[in-house]
Amino acid sequence: MSERKMAHETATILQEEYYFLSSVKKVEGMFQEKGTIPAKGTFSYVKGTMDYQAETPTGYVQKVNFTLHLHTGDETAIGRGFFDTRTKRLSKWIELK
Repeated sequence: MSERKMAHETATILQEEYYFLSSVKKVEGMFQEKGTIPAKGTFSYVKGTMDYQAETPTGYVQKVNFTLHLHTGDETAIGRGFFDTRTKRLSKWIELK
């Protein structure tokens, strides 16, 4: 029983990490293509949705908050990406609890 629970938790964590990585790459691609990050948006995935909201750039840093809602119902994960406005790439990542 405990092995099954641990396997489920591991699968959920890996799913969250994959959705965060995919979303960061999509935002980074939009930033490089258009030169700006849209103020907010949503990415839909098979097992959840990722909302993002970009803050006003400060100096050479633009913060983007990501909120993942898995379709299982009670699972929500929050992360924050810091993008360098000169290179248009992610420079720092923090997962919030």
